[in-house]
Amino acid sequence: MDKLRIVQVGTGGWGKSWLPFLHESSDWELTGLVSRGGANLDSAREATGLTASACHSDLAAAAATDADAFLITVPHHLHVSYARRVVEAGKHVLCEKPFSDDFAAARDLVAFTETTDRVLAISQNFRYRQGLHHLKALVEAGAGAIDSMQVDLREPQRPWLAQGWRGEQGVSPLLLEVLIHQVDMARFLCGADPVSVYCRAWNPTWSVTKEPASADVLVDYDDGSRLTYCGTWATCGGETPWDGEWRVRYENTVATWQGEDVTQIPADGQPELDIHTLPSFPGHDRAGVLVDFARAVRGEARFPTDGRDNLPSLAIIFAAMRSAAEERVVTISEIMDA
Repeated sequence: MDKLRIVQVGTGGWGKSWLPFLHESSDWELTGLVSRGGANLDSAREATGLTASACHSDLAAAAATDADAFLITVPHHLHVSYARRVVEAGKHVLCEKPFSDDFAAARDLVAFTETTDRVLAISQNFRYRQGLHHLKALVEAGAGAIDSMQVDLREPQRPWLAQGWRGEQGVSPLLLEVLIHQVDMARFLCGADPVSVYCRAWNPTWSVTKEPASADVLVDYDDGSRLTYCGTWATCGGETPWDGEWRVRYENTVATWQGEDVTQIPADGQPELDIHTLPSFPGHDRAGVLVDFARAVRGEARFPTDGRDNLPSLAIIFAAMRSAAEERVVTISEIMDA
């Protein structure tokens, strides 16, 4: 099967980290780059071996090529405007998370894209973890329904959190850029829709950010399950994996996961359940994202976290920010229906 052609927009630090995944993909061929220029573009061009004519500073020029799709890795406040221009040019889109810093704009783009036959995919790469899929497999293996999910996330601060556009964005980097991972993972795990969110957020005295770097978040779902999240992007020790440390309580057992294998804690006298067969797992991290994106573009399957699916995850983030600001429980409908 011929490879699909993709152009990457954005060659900054995170954009560069996509290049090995594209190089190793059996589904995609990187045919162009879009960047403001400078050292980032020079470095990406050297790493990929692309010619100068395949590297653009103008999105419109790149959209006029024969690429099948565009990968958008620019800062999130530019996601919606770039993605809309690409869809209008008739191309498929794979957009980095968080989808947008404006919920209404994200919702409008989803509605617009659904009037076309283009794919609008949001890369929620943390869904592509075998451990997470093993936690989900426990339900069908006999663990029973999920009652609660607890996640601890502890990461140290980096100086760049207070620099450039991040330092001026006016929202908590923890809530907008990190929590989106865990709430999307939890939605996948429990298979239910979020109903309400309560959040308390604060800034440690040593934090370099203007906005809260720590938060406790409680999410209730329509099946009665709940997520309790304790996160900080300002820890001075005790770091966790970016996935977080998970403890999931099921009807018949408890399981923990810290980025490696799942540990089961069955009730007294009960055996561990067999959960290690995952025939549908597409691959780890962005390798799996690219496999599923190719399938969606070829019309073989819906992308798991397309724009429509991603809206409830994004709504949890905006509900958490509103809850922290207004010190109250915020319903998801307040965000989704506004």
